[in-house]
Amino acid sequence: MPADLANVPLLRSNDELWRPWFDAAGLTDWQEPKRGVLYEDSSNLLQAAIDRQGIALVRRGGRRWRWRRS
Repeated sequence: MPADLANVPLLRSNDELWRPWFDAAGLTDWQEPKRGVLYEDSSNLLQAAIDRQGIALVRRGGRRWRWRRS
């Protein structure tokens, strides 16, 4: 459920803002995250998400990632 995101860190990037996603998910009263690292490199943002530092919005690209649970 989208509201479950209230319990996890939302990773930030200037390339992918959370506001459009919040609006699309019906979370119109949620604010853009203001705390935490602001990732300028999408590779670092993705690595932080893989390392379970939080949830990230990333663009779909030509690469395919294999996700695994440890």
